[in-house]
This record gives sequence, structure tokens and C-alpha cells, in this order.
Amino acid sequence: DPKIMLVGSMQSLFEAAMYIFVLNWPPAVSGVVSSYFAKFASDSSAAIGTPYGTVFSCFMACCLLGSTVFGQLTSSSRVDKDGNS
Repeated sequence: DPKIMLVGSMQSLFEAAMYIFVLNWPPAVSGVVSSYFAKFASDSSAAIGTPYGTVFSCFMACCLLGSTVFGQLTSSSRVDKDGNS
């Protein structure tokens, strides 16, 4: 069935985009943190650690917030199988 193939292709592309993001955000954040906080360090040898746990927990909190808001906004409108409200 072509519709099944289309759904599978779309899911594969979405997952690929997610993996690209997951593998690329730590180096990007690390570069920004080190370049930003380097100007505040009094000692040039002081290493500034990247708060990966904080950043990841903020990502997860935003996912939770978006899911909750979407659920609240869509719970008041019912849609039938033809797409009519």
C-alpha cells in the first residue's frame, strides 16, 4: 500500500532529523558556552564546564509544556472522521 510506504518514509525522515539534532547539539552548545564565558573568567586556564544536564532538562521541560498546552488547546474541539469540527 503506498500510504503505508509514505508514512514509513515520513517517520524515517523525522527520526533522521532527530538523530542529527541529538548528535550535533552538544558540540554546538559547548562551543557557545566556552566562547561566551571565556570573557568572564579571570584566569585563562579556568575551564568552564558545559551544563549538559541543565540544557537537556530544559529541552524535556519544553517538550512537556508543549504537549500539555497542545492537549489543552485541542481538547475543546472535536473532529469527526471526515475532518470536520
